Amino acid sequence: MTGEMVMPKNAELGEEYWKGRTTAWGSIMGDESLLIRPNYPDIFELSDKLKKLGVGNDVRPFDVYSGPYIQFDDLFSLQIWYSEEQPLVKWLIVSEVKNADACDDEEALEVISALLPLLCISQS
Repeated sequence: MTGEMVMPKNAELGEEYWKGRTTAWGSIMGDESLLIRPNYPDIFELSDKLKKLGVGNDVRPFDVYSGPYIQFDDLFSLQIWYSEEQPLVKWLIVSEVKNADACDDEEALEVISALLPLLCISQS
C-alpha cells in the first residue's frame, strides 16, 4: 500500500450510493484509501455539524496513515484531524493560535467556536 488517499466525486453520499461499487482492487466501501462518507463517517458528520453552524469547511484527503482532515474555507491555518496520540481523544484541532484535543464532536464544536474569532483577528 502506498498510503495515498483519493476523494472521488460524490464522496459525501452515503452507503446506498456506494454499495456495490468497486475498483480494480475490490470494494470501494471499506477501502481506507478512498475518502467517502461510509469509510470515514465521523469526519463527514463533524463537517456537517460545522456547516449547520454556518462554518464553511471541506473534508479533504491526506493519506491512509493520518486519515482525512477538515479544512476551513476562510482559514487556512485551522484544521481538524483524527487524534491518534491519545486513546480517549477523538479530534486534534490544529491552528496557528492554539492546538487542542477534543473527546467528542460537541467538545470540538466548542473549541472551534472559541478559536474562530481569534483566528479572524490574527489574520487581519
